[in-house]
Parts: sequence; structure tokens; C-alpha cells
Amino acid sequence: MFNHNSSRAKSVLLDQSLVSSEQIRMIRMNVENTLKNEPVILLVTSPSSNDGEAMVSSKLAIAFTEQEKKVLLVDANLSEPAVHSLFNLENTSGLADAAFYGRRGESGIKKTFIENLSIMPAGSVQGNFSGVIISSRFKELVKKWTSEYDVVLIDAPGFLEKSDAQLAAECSDGVVLIVKANKTKKRNLYKTTNFLDRAKKRVVGVIYQTG
Repeated sequence: MFNHNSSRAKSVLLDQSLVSSEQIRMIRMNVENTLKNEPVILLVTSPSSNDGEAMVSSKLAIAFTEQEKKVLLVDANLSEPAVHSLFNLENTSGLADAAFYGRRGESGIKKTFIENLSIMPAGSVQGNFSGVIISSRFKELVKKWTSEYDVVLIDAPGFLEKSDAQLAAECSDGVVLIVKANKTKKRNLYKTTNFLDRAKKRVVGVIYQTG
């Protein structure tokens, strides 16, 4: 059972001040029209960090549940996790634990107050995170998730600032990029899209934030 703070968390997620629901639904429709396969693995990132990736990932995840999709949102921003707080969940176990400890960490997936939406928080493991995304265990987890969910969204840190985002992109079918007005530098956006181009990873949507 969710505690009394769940309604407040839900109101934050439904707030359109950062990104409108219409933008999110347009991205969802583009993904559905572009990537015909299911399950779908999407990476959500931006050229630099702290551009509202967690909020966008969460809103996009909710949009997919509106289509009666079973969705898993994975917080792969291990150094600055935020997804769990948006849903008023604990971060006592999650991705890092599952990657390091195997089966002991699988219980880190948590249900939310949104029907058909589950969250894999970043997890409680402290220290060097660099081995989490490149571990064979991460690839095993992705394979397991796609056998249980229609859509897997990976919330990643800034693409040019953390190698985790680039490594996680290798497991994705498409990428959603966040561009922030007066903050995202053109050269960084170019570097990011150029990298994705060379890696043959399709940008399936761009969220433009003015706030």
C-alpha cells in the first residue's frame, strides 16, 4: 500500500511546467510508428547532465501505460539517482545491487501507484559504478526485462559526461534526447547525435525544454 505522499508525487509527475503531456504523447506515437517491434528498449538522455532526464523518463513511462503497455523504468543514473524520489519509493536496492549481486538484487523492482508501471531504482551500492553497465549481468538483466515487459525505459545520465549512457545505448532500440533552451550547447548536441549515428542508434524523439 502506498503512503499519503503518493498523491503528492503523482501531482508532481502530472505537472506540465517542465514538459507538456502533448510533447510526451507525440514521442510515444513516434516510437510506436518507428519501432514496430515489441518489446522496445528506449534510452532517455541529454548531451549534458541535470536536464530533467528523470522527469521526462517518468512521464514517457506513464504515457506508455496509457496504451495498456506493461512498462519498466530503470534508473541508470547511478551517481545522481532521482527516479525513485519522483514516485516516493525507497532506493535501498536496485540496478547496482542486481548487477553486482545477481539474483539477490532482482527484488529491487518496485510497483508504483501507476497501473502497469514498475521501477528499478539505481540501488544502494556505493563507490565505483563504472562496472555496472558494462557487466555481463546488465545484459542478462536487459534480456530478462524484455521477456516480462512491453517497454523498458532506461533513464541515463548526460551522454557526454558519463560513459554509462553511451554503454547503455548499445542495448537500446532507440534514443529520446532532451534539449534544454539556453543550456544545451550546439556542439554538444552535434557530438551526441554524431555518436549515435555512428553507433547506428536511432533518435526517435527530441524533447525541447524551455523551463
